[in-house]
Amino acid sequence: MVDYTTPSLIAGSYVDIRLQTAEGIDFVVLPRMRVVNIYSTGLEMVLSETQWLIYVGALIDKALNPGSIMSAAMYVDPGLQPPLYATYIPPRHIVEFMNINRNMLFSYVDGTDIVEVRKFIESAFPQNQYRHTLYNSPEQAIVNGLDGSEKK
Repeated sequence: MVDYTTPSLIAGSYVDIRLQTAEGIDFVVLPRMRVVNIYSTGLEMVLSETQWLIYVGALIDKALNPGSIMSAAMYVDPGLQPPLYATYIPPRHIVEFMNINRNMLFSYVDGTDIVEVRKFIESAFPQNQYRHTLYNSPEQAIVNGLDGSEKK
């Protein structure tokens, strides 16, 4: 599922699946993916287990960050254009699952760079960025699943 695609997209084209946040941060989730078929509800592509779990992580981040958009940007000439580097890191619980998943041939690389990039992604979420203006009362904090005792 993507929110929008390049208008001239056809089956057989190569696309980058991207996640754009409401704050304007743009992540390449899945670079250079071949579109098998196009439906009104989304695109059909062949994904490995690793790619699927990274995509699921992007959907989670899209749901947690209101205003985010998932898009498919088409390559004009895939023979001449090199693939972009993936800049998106999935949430920690997805990475932990990837490392114990027996359907994956190799474990997902985990290191300090990945942790720092993930912290950057999470720092842009509205609940972290606008914490002091999100809740007007303790009752509202309880409704939203917080206990109101967090440091501000």
